Amino acid sequence: MSLKLFKLSVSLCAVMSSTTAFSTDISGEDFGRYNSRALSHQAYDEKKFQSDLDLAIANSLKDHKISAFNKRLSDTEALQAAIRISSQTNQEEKKYQSDLAQAIKNSLLDQKSFPLYDAFVIGSGPSAHSFAANAIQDKLNIALALGENPGGAINVKTTVRNFAGLEEKYGYELAYDWIQKSEKLGVPLLQETVTHIDLTDSIYKIQTSLGNTYTAKSIVFAQGTKPRPLTAKNIDRYKVWEDDAWHQIGDFKRAAKDRKVLVVGAGIDSVNKVKNLIEGGAHKVYIALRGSDIPAHIQELKELFPGKVEVILNKELDSIEGKNHRIRGVRMKDKSFLAVDMIVNAIGRIGNQNINIVSKNPFKKDSQSDRFIVSADFMTNIPGVFAIGDIAAQEDSSGQVIQDDGRAAIAIGKGASGERGVVRYLSSKKVKKS
Repeated sequence: MSLKLFKLSVSLCAVMSSTTAFSTDISGEDFGRYNSRALSHQAYDEKKFQSDLDLAIANSLKDHKISAFNKRLSDTEALQAAIRISSQTNQEEKKYQSDLAQAIKNSLLDQKSFPLYDAFVIGSGPSAHSFAANAIQDKLNIALALGENPGGAINVKTTVRNFAGLEEKYGYELAYDWIQKSEKLGVPLLQETVTHIDLTDSIYKIQTSLGNTYTAKSIVFAQGTKPRPLTAKNIDRYKVWEDDAWHQIGDFKRAAKDRKVLVVGAGIDSVNKVKNLIEGGAHKVYIALRGSDIPAHIQELKELFPGKVEVILNKELDSIEGKNHRIRGVRMKDKSFLAVDMIVNAIGRIGNQNINIVSKNPFKKDSQSDRFIVSADFMTNIPGVFAIGDIAAQEDSSGQVIQDDGRAAIAIGKGASGERGVVRYLSSKKVKKS
């Protein structure tokens, strides 16, 4: 099941679950898709479906249940509805639909407003949904912006075997379960990507890719992490394997057959990568480290695959050499050359933060991983701004940064703990829950 189909399944689930979805959960994308579907099919049952949909929308407008349209529909979509309506041949139906489209547009132009949220959550992985579930139980008024990848990084995991109480599942299945649970709990799930945040006032402002502006008393970052980019001369000319391609694990193993492979770095996922390379039939796997020490997990790989895994120390990649997009080897910064024909990035992960943030003070972050440094309550150095899951890091008593990567169970615990932190923050500030 592809990510695109996964997104479609989530949207269809929200729309088809009950008629109340039309007044509470329907997105502009869903609305537009159903209108297009009705146009492209001439069968009677499709026309009847469209008629039922329009009637449900009309009823929701009559009952003043227009919040979903205020949140999800754009002026362009309202105009598209009017264009569709104009193509109808039945004059009575045409007038009815025209009135409906104008009512929708009026709701956009005259009544586009959103509630003040107690917490606005950005992200859609296990920590975000854990936070949301606990927030609903504590009767906090929240919203959760799913972003471009509903479910988070676990979507690209092949299987999840170490989740307590669950049988083995594909990553996207577990992600879908979390989204379904949040929907059943009544968590407002916004199929939008946050682009800008203004933290200069006591009430924070959040802007999204759809042009909507939301306000909140607190913000919770839960976007997880992404692979740290591998830098080298000529890198754009060649295929470099990263862990965002693990849903293509079969292709990864096949590509490794009889190859000399360079694994750059000793990040948390390097062990699985090396094991899969060996399983795929790699002729030799070199692990290049910048330092002079061999981490314990890399030493174990050497012992597990004697003669197959070789560690090269004090090496930093300078350039990739090859011809016709085929890798022939790499040049290190000490000018040494290593003949390989496949490269794998395992230099670790960094905070997945691509939002333009305006703040009076800069965030305190870990300089190595670009993650937010948070307190025991998961609050950053900016009051009311929290970070949970893999995007957050904590410091121990000696100032050493502690972080966890890719552990859904840990992320769920952090989400619950972060929610308690938000509750305490709102209480300490005597901020009345919305």
